[in-house]
Amino acid sequence: MTLTVTLVVLFGLLAMRVPVALATSIAGFMGLWLSADLATAMSVIGTVPMSQAATYDLLTIPMFILMAELVIVSGFADDLFDALNALFRRVRGGLGIATVGAGAGFAAISGSSVGSAASLAGTAVPQMIRKGYSRRVSTGLVAVVGTLAILIPPSNGLIIYGLISQAPIADLLIAGILPGIMTAVALVITLQILLIKSPVDNTSGDEDPANGKSRWQLAATMIPLLFLFLMVTGLVFTGVSTPVEAAAVGAFGALLLVIWNRRLSFRVLRDALFGTARVTAMITFIIIGAKIFGHYFTVSGVTQSIVTGVSESALPTGLILAAIILVYLILGLLMDQTAIVVLTVPITLPIVEGLGYDPIWFGIVVTLAAEIGLVSPPFGLNVFVVAKYTKTKLKEVFLGVAPFAIAVLFVLILLASIPAITLWLPGLMS
Repeated sequence: MTLTVTLVVLFGLLAMRVPVALATSIAGFMGLWLSADLATAMSVIGTVPMSQAATYDLLTIPMFILMAELVIVSGFADDLFDALNALFRRVRGGLGIATVGAGAGFAAISGSSVGSAASLAGTAVPQMIRKGYSRRVSTGLVAVVGTLAILIPPSNGLIIYGLISQAPIADLLIAGILPGIMTAVALVITLQILLIKSPVDNTSGDEDPANGKSRWQLAATMIPLLFLFLMVTGLVFTGVSTPVEAAAVGAFGALLLVIWNRRLSFRVLRDALFGTARVTAMITFIIIGAKIFGHYFTVSGVTQSIVTGVSESALPTGLILAAIILVYLILGLLMDQTAIVVLTVPITLPIVEGLGYDPIWFGIVVTLAAEIGLVSPPFGLNVFVVAKYTKTKLKEVFLGVAPFAIAVLFVLILLASIPAITLWLPGLMS
């Protein structure tokens, strides 16, 4: 009865468009009050916000966000797409390959799927259409490329998962690299297959996408960004620094890029800091709500009951895991990735750990499964963003997304079937 009331309150608040952080906090408080007593509920409400806000690993988020804000302001990201286009323009589908590469680059800068899709929608899609790509293929590719942001560090989604699950954030960030590369390769292969049926002429349209710069001049503009990415991930991978320290080094490195391009000003610094503070406050509130909601499941014994029931069932482990992943794919059609992680991980992670699976691997699988929902009907957020920026019909973008989404789904199935792929790089860490 208590669980029913709590869930009714939660989904009722979400249906009224109450922010996820507030909805989970209120529902968790109600559940604690009904399953224990008011004193327990008040105790949790009084201690959780401060304990979570004071978590050391939480500093990873503002540092990475600040790094992204400063890199964007520095202007080095502006030439990323043109540079990759110049490098691959003699390869079949080179412009599409450049789009995938730029998507991976924007992902490494921002950690935001929607932000990556929005950036490429205004730059890549017009050029792809001029080069002879169909509007369906070009918009579909850009929408799906945004999903790389959830895997390639710094990934806000993986950091949030780590803070909620208590999984090592360093391991999560490194674990996302290989699946991110696999996803990018799957998208390129899918593009090449589509171009067999609808070939494009690499020499059509703009003869000089480099805007007067040579191929190597444009390639040189990528070196600072590549160095920044390798430095941050290298510090984490080698164990020289914690993710927080590596993120701080990255933010400082991004500040140096702003200074190098002579773009530093009081207004630039103010906007970057205020933008960082806004996003950090939102994420912190979400994590606090998730912890309060998780306390309810712990105190009420709901999680333990579910874990016990699953462990005592005669169902094969693979079938249980497949059902969990299917639930995440369905939820991805209805909610954004952060909401899914916040609402489900306190329940599903103990089940998965009880089955003997690694929480690092599960984090990659969960975030990728939920992220597929960003390009799936009826509420694929990336699709809406790309459709808006390119003035394309939603149906056209969804049809374009379909083959690429299937490719990402195959990657998900492969990662779910062979956990060693995800855990290989974390296993090599110092």
